[in-house]
Amino acid sequence: MCGISGFTRNDKDIGFKTLKNMLRTISSRGPDDEGFDMACGTYVGMRRLSIIDIKKGNQPIFSNDGRFSIVFNGEIYNYRDINKMLKINGREIKTNSDTESILNGYLEWGPNFIKKLRGVFAFAILDHNDGSLFLARDRMGVKPLYYYHVNGQLIFSSEIKSIIKHPEVKREINYSKISEYFILRYVPGPETLINNILKFPPANYAILKNGTLTFHKYWETEKIEKWQGDFNEAQEKFNDIFDESCELRMLSERPVGAFLSGGLDSTAIVSSLSKKSKNKLKTFSVGFDWAGDENKDAQKVANILGTDHECITCDLDITKNLPKILWHLDEPIGDGIILPMYALAKAASRKVTVVQSGEGADEILAGYF
Repeated sequence: MCGISGFTRNDKDIGFKTLKNMLRTISSRGPDDEGFDMACGTYVGMRRLSIIDIKKGNQPIFSNDGRFSIVFNGEIYNYRDINKMLKINGREIKTNSDTESILNGYLEWGPNFIKKLRGVFAFAILDHNDGSLFLARDRMGVKPLYYYHVNGQLIFSSEIKSIIKHPEVKREINYSKISEYFILRYVPGPETLINNILKFPPANYAILKNGTLTFHKYWETEKIEKWQGDFNEAQEKFNDIFDESCELRMLSERPVGAFLSGGLDSTAIVSSLSKKSKNKLKTFSVGFDWAGDENKDAQKVANILGTDHECITCDLDITKNLPKILWHLDEPIGDGIILPMYALAKAASRKVTVVQSGEGADEILAGYF
């Protein structure tokens, strides 16, 4: 997890000061490093959590001619394959960072290169010739990206709290969305609970030039080719894709683990990971010290799959952390699961830097129906 921020059209006297304040607000997303760049009045910066190419992957990363720079939050799972294609085309690759792969891919193939990416991402590419920006977000919107675009000025970041650090952004509640929050317990996109701060749409890239922000949708579920085989062939194909996807997400120079509830989603993931893991996979579950919680089932699955498992207990003391948890949520989410998830993530962070989980399975596999 990293964080990016930036803005256009601002007084140079407050430019880098404002950018540093914005990045300081999201320092928890990237404790390892920070970087800045500016051209033609456009500022970009990032906070980094080092996962791939820890030594040489600091950002921004610049093109060989110095014209372009990139700040990036996420992970590209097929960046090595992209690098091979780039090298065949004569592109020089200086790092082992997936960030550089994105930048060179953009320079080699243009905006449509984004269709080649397999991963989760939110990034901004700055053109030093005119201060224009190319921004993009992954297909399902896994990585957060918010923006404010008023009177030709763009301010963007991985978190809302960073955007409102900019002196031109007013902290005004979007009262029209309060009823939706109480009904759904969250605010559906593109709007947020803050006026003029919007969620950058998933599966889109945008180009900002001369104050105009133009969006382009690069992927739609409706255009996915329908499966032509029978059920058994579909099951076999799904299994292959599932195992490959789990394995790709183990790509890291830092320790990787998994959340394990004992339910179908996380059990399937941990089972897949255990097939390929050279060492005992570290897994984590959370419960409430009562007979109906998930820890017992999770421990049974862990014993069967042979993982190094830790059961965490969430008790009443966790509520002391509620102000801190709400601060990191950015927007309020009316779901008590934020408390045990905080306890689970905090315990896991002591042993691993990256975790896989079963989030999103219900949406993709129609688990609610």
